[in-house]
Amino acid sequence: MLLLILAIFVAIMVWAIIVACRTKEGDTSSAFTVLAIIAGVCALIVGIICCVELSEIRTEVVVDRKIEMYQNENAKIEAQIDTIVQNYFGYEGELFKDTGSTESPMLLISLYPELKSDSLVQKEMEVYAKNNAMIKELREQKIGIGKTKWELYFGR
Repeated sequence: MLLLILAIFVAIMVWAIIVACRTKEGDTSSAFTVLAIIAGVCALIVGIICCVELSEIRTEVVVDRKIEMYQNENAKIEAQIDTIVQNYFGYEGELFKDTGSTESPMLLISLYPELKSDSLVQKEMEVYAKNNAMIKELREQKIGIGKTKWELYFGR
């Protein structure tokens, strides 16, 4: 949309310059010169806005990579916590049979205070929560990039 507006302002500016050059000195020549100047200034402003929005769109590839990185890190954390939970329940044998092994490691940690109080598990849970917050923030940023693409060139 902004690129279309930019093209319209440039076309108006070029047209006004051509008409101003072809007309004889007088009132109409100066009116077309003023029109060319106004269209040029508007084109410059819209061009600057386009450049700013293009720089935002360029971050889309980085956003996808960051989301993937945080998801991989969360998968590693889940695997580490799963190992800790399995070791804990291996130690606590009977208790594990009562709860069943189909539960999520994150849920099991919240159910058993002994696991929750472990400092390693606490650190892992904090990192996991921060990663989830970053993933949410990056996804929101990606939605904003889609909006910017629409504003710039009717794109997706």
